[in-house]
Amino acid sequence: MKIEVVGEHGSQLEVIGSSVGGGRIRICEIDGIRTDFSGEYNTIIVHNTDTPGHVAQVTTVLAQKNVNIAAMQLYRNTKGGYAVMILECDDRIPPDMVRWLSGLDGILKITSYNAEENV
Repeated sequence: MKIEVVGEHGSQLEVIGSSVGGGRIRICEIDGIRTDFSGEYNTIIVHNTDTPGHVAQVTTVLAQKNVNIAAMQLYRNTKGGYAVMILECDDRIPPDMVRWLSGLDGILKITSYNAEENV
C-alpha cells in the first residue's frame, strides 16, 4: 500500500508498506528508496546527501542524548547521491535533537516517530 504521510510540522513522506499478519507491517519504501523496517520502535529517518560524516553526526548526537540504537539501516540511490538512514531506537527520540540535526549541512529532511506516543 502506498500512502503520503504528513508530519505535525508539515514534512511529507511517500511510504510503501505491506502487511505481514497479526496487525504488523513492514515499511518497504520511503520517498523512492527501498527500505525494510517495522515501525514498532521509536524511529528517526534521516534523508541526506551520500557524503562522509552524516552517520557519525547522527549516532554521536543519539549517544549524547542517551538514546540506544536497536537497529540501523543505510540506503542510497547512487554513490554520492541521495541517501536515507533509518535508526530504530529503544528510547524516545528528543524533538530538540531532531531540530538540531535538521540544521546540519547535507541533511535534507528528518522524520521522527515515537512509537509509545502513537499507541
